[in-house]
Amino acid sequence: MKLNFKIIFFAICTAWSFHANGQQSLQKRACNNSVTPDSFFAIINFIVKELSLDTTVTLNTRISSVSESLSDSKYFKTLLIDSSRKFTIVNYDSLGNKVISRIVPNLNLLNRNDLKYLKCIRRSYENYKWDNTKLNFTAVKSNEFYSFSIPYYNLAHDMVIISFSYHDLSERWSQGRILLLRRQGNKWVIEQLEGWIT
Repeated sequence: MKLNFKIIFFAICTAWSFHANGQQSLQKRACNNSVTPDSFFAIINFIVKELSLDTTVTLNTRISSVSESLSDSKYFKTLLIDSSRKFTIVNYDSLGNKVISRIVPNLNLLNRNDLKYLKCIRRSYENYKWDNTKLNFTAVKSNEFYSFSIPYYNLAHDMVIISFSYHDLSERWSQGRILLLRRQGNKWVIEQLEGWIT
């Protein structure tokens, strides 16, 4: 009896180990195979066109962080869905009793698997440099430049989080935006998550 229990326990542990390693391997392969520099350039070129960004400025080839004030990991955690939080709309009936009319879905964007995926993308491209031949900034205005973060796809590839900033060295000011792109059908729709001017 004890021998059978040990064999069954060993078999379960071995199967669980293969399953866990397989899941990690699957996620790593998904990260490495599905997000390519070409997909990054396509997103950035789309943003340049849709927002009519000035391409006569210089491109900073170094990849910037998504947020000016937080590391990428900490910023993404602010977008994490917290299933323990519930947002409700409270109304009162004619007697003054509290009535919860509906539960509003959490407005946060990412789940824990998305967060792992974003970290994997960041690790894969942390030393990457932008290739201006694919973005076509002409550098006519040498005192002005744009910086872009990596376009971070969620696991389903129906959302992208990216930031860009514009810097004018002669006037000593800059501005930037963090954008959310949502796939609707076969096109992207741009929403602004955050903006800043310094």
